[in-house]
Amino acid sequence: MKLGDNQSLWLKIQAISVTLLVLLGLLKAFVHSNIIHTIIEIYLFIIVILLIPFVKGFIKYISIILFVIGSIVLIINNSGFEVWLSSISINHMLVSLFVATPLLGAPFKSQKFLDALEGLYIKYLYRPTLFSAVTQMFSHITAVVLNIGAISIFLHLSTSNPYVKSNRLISAALIRGLAGSIIWSPFFAAMALIVSQLPIEWITILPFLLGYVLIFFVISIVIEYLHIRTSFASNNNTNDSIKLDKNSFQGNKVNWKNIFEFIFLIFIIIFIVFFLKEITEIPMVPVIIITSYIFPFLYFVIKKNFQEMNQATRDYITNTIPGKKKEVVLFLVIGLFGGAIAETPFGLWLSEILINIFGEFTLGISLFIALSMIVISSIGFHPVMVATLYTTSIDPVMLNMSMTYFTVLLLGSWGVATISSPMTAVNFMISSFLKEKLVTTSFKWNFLFIITSLIALLVYLGILEKLGVI
Repeated sequence: MKLGDNQSLWLKIQAISVTLLVLLGLLKAFVHSNIIHTIIEIYLFIIVILLIPFVKGFIKYISIILFVIGSIVLIINNSGFEVWLSSISINHMLVSLFVATPLLGAPFKSQKFLDALEGLYIKYLYRPTLFSAVTQMFSHITAVVLNIGAISIFLHLSTSNPYVKSNRLISAALIRGLAGSIIWSPFFAAMALIVSQLPIEWITILPFLLGYVLIFFVISIVIEYLHIRTSFASNNNTNDSIKLDKNSFQGNKVNWKNIFEFIFLIFIIIFIVFFLKEITEIPMVPVIIITSYIFPFLYFVIKKNFQEMNQATRDYITNTIPGKKKEVVLFLVIGLFGGAIAETPFGLWLSEILINIFGEFTLGISLFIALSMIVISSIGFHPVMVATLYTTSIDPVMLNMSMTYFTVLLLGSWGVATISSPMTAVNFMISSFLKEKLVTTSFKWNFLFIITSLIALLVYLGILEKLGVI
C-alpha cells in the first residue's frame, strides 16, 4: 500500500471515528442505560488515544499534559472507574455539537447567496464605519447558527470590498461578531457546556445575555469609529485605506430576494430548533445536532440542488470532520481534567480565598473570575478550559452569587476571552487569511475593546444585581 493510500485510509478512520462519536452522543441522550453509557464513555478514551498522534502543535502537548495531570489527580484520589468515565464524558455533547453544526452552513454557501451579499457590499458599504458595523452585525447574526462557518463567508466578502482596505477593520468586526454570538447562541459549545453543567435553562438567562451583547456591539462601533477618524483621516497607516470613487459601482444591483432568503433561513433554523424542543422536550443540544444533519438535506432536496448536496457532503466528510480532531481531543481531555479537579477541594479552597479577600464585594470576585479567563486565554489556552474548571468546581452560592449572575458572568467572559485567545479557531482563520500575526489580530487590535468590554460586563452585572433582577 502506498503512502498516499495510508494517509487516505487514516483520514477515513478519523472521519468515521468522530462521526460515530456524534451518533453515540445522541444515543446517550435518548437511551438511559448504564451499560450503554459505560461503553460509550470507554469509546471516548479510545478516541483520545487514537487521535492524539495525529494532532499537531501546541494543542497536542497541552492535551497530553492535561490528560496526564487529570489521570494523576484521579489516581491520587483513588477515584473509581465510574468517575473516570463521567469525567471524560463531561464535554461529550459539546464536542458532538461543534462537529455537527458546520453542516448547517452548507445551504448558505450557495453561489446565489454569496453573489447577493457581494452585491450588497459593493453597492452600499463604501464608508468604513458602516462597513465595520454591518460586517459585525452580519457575521454576528449568521454566526448564531453557522458558528465559524459564518466567518469564512464574510471574510471573503470583506476582503473583496472595493472601497475599504483595512485588515484591522475586517479582523475586529469578524472576531467581535462571532464572540458576541458565543455569549448567547445555543448553537455554540459555550452554551452547551454551561447549560449541561449548571442547573439553569437557556431561556432564563437569554434576556440578560442579549442586554450585554447590545452593550458589546455599541462599544465596538464606538471604538472603531474613533480608530477610523484617526487612521483613515491621517493616512498614517498604509494598511488602512478607502476609495470613495464609487461611481463605477453604482450600476450594481442587489438581489434583495436572495438576501432575505439568506436571513429567513437563519430564523427558520432557530424556529425549528425551538419548535422541536417544545414539542418533544428533548434537550437543546441533541435537537441542534439532529437539525444540523436533517435541515441541509431537506433544503437541497426541496431546491433540487443534488449536485450541491453531494459536494457539501463530500466536503464535510473529507475536510470538516478530520479537521475537527484537534478540538475533539482537546475538549474531551479538558473534560477529564475538569472532572478530576472537581474531585479535589479546589473549588472550596478557591471560594474560601475569594471570600476572605473580597468578602461581600461581589464585583471583586467577578473581576477575578472574568480576568482569570481572559488572561489565561490570552497566554495561549482555550477559554473552554477555564470555563470547564469553574462550572465543575465552583458553587456560586458560596461566592454570594445567584446561578443566573454566575452564568452571565461566565458567558460574557467567554465572549471577551474568545477575542483575546490565540487558540480559538476564529483567530487562526483570520490571521492566516489576512497574513497577520496571531497576537496582532487577537490582542493588539482588540486591547482597548477587551478592557472596555470587561469593565462594561462588571458594571452591567452590578446594576442588574442592585435592581434585584439577577
